[in-house]
Amino acid sequence: MPEALPATGTELSDVQIAIWSNQAVVVQSLIAKRLETAKQLRSPFVDPLPTTEPELTLETPRRISVSLQRATDAARQLLDKPFVIVPLFQFHKPAQVAELSLAGAGPGIARASQVQDWMDSLSRVRPAVADAAWAIAVSSCMGAPIAEPIAIQLPRNAKAPWIGGKFTTPLPEGGWLAVISLQSALGFNGLQCGLVLDDWTENVPIDKATTGVSFHFNRLNAIAPQALLLAVPPAIRGHWDWEELKGCVHEAFDLAKLRAIEPDSLTTNGYFVGLPAILSEFSVNQFAHTLLTERSAAAAVLIKT
Repeated sequence: MPEALPATGTELSDVQIAIWSNQAVVVQSLIAKRLETAKQLRSPFVDPLPTTEPELTLETPRRISVSLQRATDAARQLLDKPFVIVPLFQFHKPAQVAELSLAGAGPGIARASQVQDWMDSLSRVRPAVADAAWAIAVSSCMGAPIAEPIAIQLPRNAKAPWIGGKFTTPLPEGGWLAVISLQSALGFNGLQCGLVLDDWTENVPIDKATTGVSFHFNRLNAIAPQALLLAVPPAIRGHWDWEELKGCVHEAFDLAKLRAIEPDSLTTNGYFVGLPAILSEFSVNQFAHTLLTERSAAAAVLIKT
């Protein structure tokens, strides 16, 4: 407890004894509070376990998780919050132990130093991996080397390459769990414990991918054209003349005026009975030819008939 360190002075005197005595009383009160808090956290569950399913299956792992958290909090109350607790666990299914044992043999790694090279590259961007790499290097220099890291990859697939190295064959689709263990000999029977230094999730890039780019474009607030003007040059020379193009536009405006009919003329004059006829191909062609030759009187007759 930091509070138990002598507050002031190193010389033995009546004043220092009084100060240390008062400090001891404070430390005792802190210890009593910590013990009481830890006792409450370690108290067992009052309610009995359910006897029916699926309540029993759901409640059992929940209580295990809650008990583990309570035990962790109780230990940190006694030994202070920075204290690191590594819980024990065990694999109960033989299939899990068998798969982990096969995975412990390592995936397809070309050379033994490939895992070390991978850690060296990650140490530049991940501080926890950098600390582990430095610990391996320093331990080797001090004559007590830490064993070479071992790669474990799940699910176990003998043909799948290690996701931390270069791929010689395409990696099968799906999720993969890669673990680097700083332990010389792996065993998965009996009680286990481990300290997680760092973990992250990322996507493995592929060599080729079909992609697309989309973006929002605010289109022009315009109405789609209801008519199309087809301009034909009077002489085919392989290119347009600007004056001729302007002449076609002006002529189109003039012809539109000749074709215009007032709304009153549709009901009061005789154009109404012949109006549907201009929708036929024959009438439109003849009417256009008549307008182009400025025979407006004949055009009126064609519309009427």
